[in-house]
Amino acid sequence: MENIRNTHILRTGFRLVFILNMLFEGDYTKNEIIDKLQKSTGIKISKGTLKLDLNTLIETGCNIIHKNRDENYKISLADKHLPFRIFNGEDYAILDMVKNVSLDFLGYKEIFALKKFYRKISDFFGEEYEKIANFSSYDFINEKILCELETAIKKKVKGIIIYDSPSGKQFEYKVLPVAILKRGGKIYVECNGEKNGILTLRVDNIKSFQKNKDLKFDLLDGKQKRKVRYRVKKKYFKNNLLDNTEKIISEFDDTFLIETNEKDDFFIVQRILTLGENCTCIQNEKIKNDVIQVLKETLGKYQKCS
Repeated sequence: MENIRNTHILRTGFRLVFILNMLFEGDYTKNEIIDKLQKSTGIKISKGTLKLDLNTLIETGCNIIHKNRDENYKISLADKHLPFRIFNGEDYAILDMVKNVSLDFLGYKEIFALKKFYRKISDFFGEEYEKIANFSSYDFINEKILCELETAIKKKVKGIIIYDSPSGKQFEYKVLPVAILKRGGKIYVECNGEKNGILTLRVDNIKSFQKNKDLKFDLLDGKQKRKVRYRVKKKYFKNNLLDNTEKIISEFDDTFLIETNEKDDFFIVQRILTLGENCTCIQNEKIKNDVIQVLKETLGKYQKCS
């Protein structure tokens, strides 16, 4: 019963923060709020539920106004500068959980909007709420570069990416960006590279992207998805879920045999690195060697630290 109650509180808190953030950015009709909530998060609510959510926000101190017919009955937040008196110390845990859920379910554009909203909360309350404005890798993404990549994808324009590898090395890639991906709380750009075929890069590690229509290189055919199997300790899944690309093939005394199906080896390597000591066996020599190489490079980087 307690878990059900906590889930309900979290869902309601998520909706309230999402709606409040929308109203902080502008005025919306009820249908616009419901549609954006569903398109951005997959959450479908009725007008009755939205009315309850708006009343909850009003009861907690938000000055919400229902405009008249001349203004399309839009809903507005009258005081867009200081609604934060509705929060107190007891709300921190819920706000933090809402943020973590948002990182899993929202698109990156909505996450950036929510990030600005949380920064306003943090600035208002000071150091006590500083950690709540920490959005992990999103804090290091240059939104201008992300917009440039999106434009290049839409217009199918090639360019040069300067990339800082996690190993500490800097690389230059001639690429055609083809897609923005959100995986594991991080944003990636998938590219067709001059020498590398399909190339996946973390956007927070991209230092610059320079469009260049005159770049000429042959585009390699897209990769087929690769199936890779590895064994993972059962205890790992007591507090963690399978990725949506994974499935259990066999069960042993202490481990599961997991199969993943990915187009880019990068995500397979990253997943195995995330598993750490819980991954006991990798049944693919190339992937195993790639994991070992990343660990060696990381170790070398740490050994150089004074």
